[in-house]
Amino acid sequence: MGGKPIFALAIVGMPLEKMPVEVIQRIIAGGESVCALAGIPIAGGHSIDTLERSTGWSRSAWSIEEK
Repeated sequence: MGGKPIFALAIVGMPLEKMPVEVIQRIIAGGESVCALAGIPIAGGHSIDTLERSTGWSRSAWSIEEK
């Protein structure tokens, strides 16, 4: 709570044989738009060909504990 976001990493697993590339691009674009609203860049991430669809975003932030 109260941290300043710095960047995000994308984690994407998609069934490439079953899902059109355009759909995967739209899913990723949704995450990109949220990062843009937060004012943080996407610094990278990982993508793999999987049987099930799976996406996630990790975020890193600076936080200073107030005493």
